[in-house]
Amino acid sequence: MNISLELKNALYSLAKPLGEEEVVRRKFENSQNAKHHEVMGWVRAVERYDTELAEELRVNNIVTDSMLFNRFNYLNYLLNKKAIEEKDVSLWLRFTFTSLLAKFDEYSSLEMNDFVHKYHEDLDSASKIHFKNSPEDLKQLACKKGCSACCHQYIPAVLPEVLELASKYPEKLQNIETSKLYEMSKFHLQEQGRFSSFAIQACPFLDSKGSCTVYSDRPGMCRSYYAKQTNLYCDPFHPEFEKTQSLVPEEASYCMSAALSLYGEFSLAELLLLLKA
Repeated sequence: MNISLELKNALYSLAKPLGEEEVVRRKFENSQNAKHHEVMGWVRAVERYDTELAEELRVNNIVTDSMLFNRFNYLNYLLNKKAIEEKDVSLWLRFTFTSLLAKFDEYSSLEMNDFVHKYHEDLDSASKIHFKNSPEDLKQLACKKGCSACCHQYIPAVLPEVLELASKYPEKLQNIETSKLYEMSKFHLQEQGRFSSFAIQACPFLDSKGSCTVYSDRPGMCRSYYAKQTNLYCDPFHPEFEKTQSLVPEEASYCMSAALSLYGEFSLAELLLLLKA
């Protein structure tokens, strides 16, 4: 079963009575076209360093824009920091894509429940290892309890995570207003992301103090996205939002790319809405 396709069809069905099926159709068509062009653009970038790898990526239909985008963001960071020489880029690219595809294969072999536990375990482990090996990053962490600007933005999630939340917190799910999820999903479906209303975008699992009420079972993105140095600019409506310095541990980005490629990228709000429908 193609889970991503099944979820898309479910969203179509949900949107139809509201007269919003055209919004859903455009979202997925635009997303698919954009991803195709983006992937091809990144593949051409890979070609600068390794023509054989570029050809492998062209024919590998599980390689997504998020996989390539994450790799090249980090590669550019390394090149700018002079932490890698151009002559070593091909070797580095091959290692990272081998690692990423291995993680995809590993997750593909797991049942949904086992996947969630393994996925979250991998992400938590990746953070621990990163901060152990990079104590300077640990010192610069700006995240703290109640700092929830990240929780007011687009939160990608995968279906097994949301099923786990629904299983463990049925009362919380029941208490979430469907109208709120509709509003959040409408913004997400129109791909407005962080530029929509800050209040509307608030994760439904936040309490009145901005703390997460499902912290031990929070989605993968929430486990691996950190702010460095200061959280003053984290509010997406802050005029200097672009000054936010974020950090995602390298190994964690492999895990997230593999999970999103396996189950499709949907927002937490969209998946919660489908479960409540």
